[in-house]
Amino acid sequence: MKNLSSVFYALCLFLSIFLGIGTAEAQQAVSTAGNHSETATFQLSWTIGEPVISTFNNGSNVLTQGIHQSKLTVTAIKEIELSGLEISAFPNPTNEFVNLQVQQLLTEQPNEMLKDISFHLYDMNGKVLIQKQIVNTETIIQMEGYSPSTYFLKIMIGKKLVKTFKIIKQ
Repeated sequence: MKNLSSVFYALCLFLSIFLGIGTAEAQQAVSTAGNHSETATFQLSWTIGEPVISTFNNGSNVLTQGIHQSKLTVTAIKEIELSGLEISAFPNPTNEFVNLQVQQLLTEQPNEMLKDISFHLYDMNGKVLIQKQIVNTETIIQMEGYSPSTYFLKIMIGKKLVKTFKIIKQ
């Protein structure tokens, strides 16, 4: 009888280890609901059905587990070199406005390149907040009505992305 129970326990242990390894390979999450809401003063992201999450931080690296990870950190933005065009956005970080300057260098006709330039201001979720043509070498973009967050200011010539600025609104 003792021999039969030890075989049974060994079989249960083997099956639990075997089945545990098989399920550890696939990561799944079933969430019952979730949403993102935003007003002029704050942003709220939530998910129901995620009872346990963990975040580990060693100073330079952050590891987060869980389905809903609303913080996004951009580490690099690829810039396209344009000869004869210099674009700057300041102050950054800002509270009230961003001054967008487009300077033409070594061009014969001063407003020739400004014909098809536009800017697009995006929030962290990729939602377009402002989209306007640039008609002067200096453009003021009002930021007072937006909540403190990180925004992306994309400069386009036609449909081609020329430069992206990461704007921090305080």
